[in-house]
Amino acid sequence: MAQTSFTEPDIKAAAGNEYENLLIGVPAVDTGGHIQYFTYPKTLWEAKVTDCGSGCDKYLVANFPVGDQRYRHLEAKVFSKNIGKGWQNQITEKVVITGDFQLLVQFFTEFWSNSLDFTNIKEGDVVSTRFLTDVATFSFTKNGEPMITVEKAK
Repeated sequence: MAQTSFTEPDIKAAAGNEYENLLIGVPAVDTGGHIQYFTYPKTLWEAKVTDCGSGCDKYLVANFPVGDQRYRHLEAKVFSKNIGKGWQNQITEKVVITGDFQLLVQFFTEFWSNSLDFTNIKEGDVVSTRFLTDVATFSFTKNGEPMITVEKAK
């Protein structure tokens, strides 16, 4: 049971590519599925799903390097609220994605279809895009780590 007025055909019609989809106001399992649908063909890395507290699921998408390969990862925390009984009633309220800078830029520029220029982005910069009622923001933590935050538009 989603908490959005958009139907699946509405969402597909608004999407600019095959990956773009609502992440907020939909069942948390769908949010995780949309993230995995994007990341798996790009990386061929299986997501490991773990619990990260009450109303939080963590999707870790990572390579496990062999030899001199560099460890790279994306970690998506899907925060949800329960609006009834059953997994389909865990509705996503917020998504926070952290990890490797280049993978985050690729996710941000290819998951959402708006054309964004990351050529000169540096620590402290904030870039946002909107898809229907979702607002995705690419920013940096106080420690200088890149992150994407997705929340419902106000």
